[in-house]
Amino acid sequence: MTKSISILMMLICLLAGCKQYSSSPYGRVSATDEAVSNNLACILHDLQGGNGEDGHFPARFSELLEIDAVLREQSHGASSLDLNSNYFVCPGTGTKPGNITNVDDWTDFISIGNSKDFDPAVPVVISPPENHKGKFGYVVTPGQGIFQLPADKVRALVKEPWLLCKDGRGRDVESVKRDIVVNVPPRLRPYYTNVNNWTRPPSKW
Repeated sequence: MTKSISILMMLICLLAGCKQYSSSPYGRVSATDEAVSNNLACILHDLQGGNGEDGHFPARFSELLEIDAVLREQSHGASSLDLNSNYFVCPGTGTKPGNITNVDDWTDFISIGNSKDFDPAVPVVISPPENHKGKFGYVVTPGQGIFQLPADKVRALVKEPWLLCKDGRGRDVESVKRDIVVNVPPRLRPYYTNVNNWTRPPSKW
């Protein structure tokens, strides 16, 4: 039964236009946590579809709703975004999906917004160790997809999302620091008191 549900979730994700990621130079996605990787893949699909004219990813998850409205207006009702509330929770945490309009208040995931599409090593979504019994976390980047890292490395990336940046891959670190927005949902803020939720202008459409 569990296997059938997992396969069904993967098919739904693929039909929505999401890509299934299974490996990375930095680690591997566990087969036993496939539901989490499916949700993260679908969020990445929406974030890439919501990439603004200036090349920036959305500043936060909730901004996708505004972008979706613009896409529908431009395309006479059509939109490439899925915006399924179920994707924004981590299976196993017990979090119930809420309204997408205030997704930043109830999601299980940390979003790192306003990076540019040519910053392939900057995470756009992180599922922190608190979602995985403190053992590890998942990191989503535009260049490497979804991969699993040890808890200490994931927490370090929440604090300093530019740590995976290397010479010749995207912009210089100082430019990334100036642009990015780290959005830690209320449930996780007690664990990340050293992280600032910087305020930046929304993506331009």
